[in-house]
Amino acid sequence: MSDSETAPKPRHRRLGLIIPWAIFAALLLAWTIYWFALAHAVRTQFDAVIAAQRAQGAEISIGEVKTRGYPLQLALDISGASYQAPGGSWRAATPNFLIHVNPTNPSHVIATFPEVIDGVRDGRAHRISAEALRVSVRMKGTALAQAGVEAHAFNIFDVADNAPDYDIED
Repeated sequence: MSDSETAPKPRHRRLGLIIPWAIFAALLLAWTIYWFALAHAVRTQFDAVIAAQRAQGAEISIGEVKTRGYPLQLALDISGASYQAPGGSWRAATPNFLIHVNPTNPSHVIATFPEVIDGVRDGRAHRISAEALRVSVRMKGTALAQAGVEAHAFNIFDVADNAPDYDIED
């Protein structure tokens, strides 16, 4: 028998395969922990804003709030929402809207309104609708850094007159 027949075969090292997958798993775990911590913080902040508005005299009703979007988005899906300003000067209600928070930049928040908003101001009923109505807010600390509104086929309909008050198609 020769030495080549009795010598054990060299063992293949699998570190080149194991290390990248271990790094990927660690990053995935870290992102998951961050996303759920951010989701909890966003929900806590949302509840704090609602409580602060109620303390100032606003009447707010919220149906159900669902957190969704993992792993790439973070959104609060809010159903059955209505708001009446302190003093009752105006009120608004919508069946559904979403608050999107950018997970890589949580100071950027976008609210989207996929359904109509029914409102009353000075005793006149209005219906606000758009194919895509978004309100974007960017904060710098506690100060407002940037805000914008975007809408397509936007209109404000006066319910009493049964006619549009304000209508933009493009």
